[in-house]
Amino acid sequence: IILATGSTSTQASFSDDGTVPVYAPEQLTAVLHGRKNAQILVLDIAGNDESAVATEQLAQAGHVVTIVTPLPTVGAFLGWTHLADHVPRLLALGCAIEERTTVTGIAKGVVSTQCLLGGSPQQRRFDALVSIQARAARNELEQAARKSGKSVHVLGDAHAPRDAMAAFTQAEMLGRNI
Repeated sequence: IILATGSTSTQASFSDDGTVPVYAPEQLTAVLHGRKNAQILVLDIAGNDESAVATEQLAQAGHVVTIVTPLPTVGAFLGWTHLADHVPRLLALGCAIEERTTVTGIAKGVVSTQCLLGGSPQQRRFDALVSIQARAARNELEQAARKSGKSVHVLGDAHAPRDAMAAFTQAEMLGRNI
């Protein structure tokens, strides 16, 4: 049995009273097709391709996008060939970028952010927040599969969320050994 069931977004770790909608990347379609010219805050903790694509799609759809990331730079884990033009594209699309900054909470329709290097917290209104966090393996079928008595192999993000190349390599190695 080969399980390649993928991964899912994890929950953001800030207080949230529910007054500003918070979306995971897999819910991006709802934001893209929602109100036009919305003020969108992207919390980018992942710094990867998923973050880059989601942010650019929001800006290209005509939304006003502000990106905050606790990382030293937006796209910190992009390959160097993509990183070179990612930030210039975001700036050309009118995105505001706040590095070394995180969301600390949502209350009464206001999102609070804090620069990790100090300074005063900021409170601003946004129509929605897209939270791009670390992912968690979707391996809930593994235990049931193992009870079957058959050989079970968990691959890709179901084993450990990583990039696609790691999943391809793992699958190729398994294929050669079967």
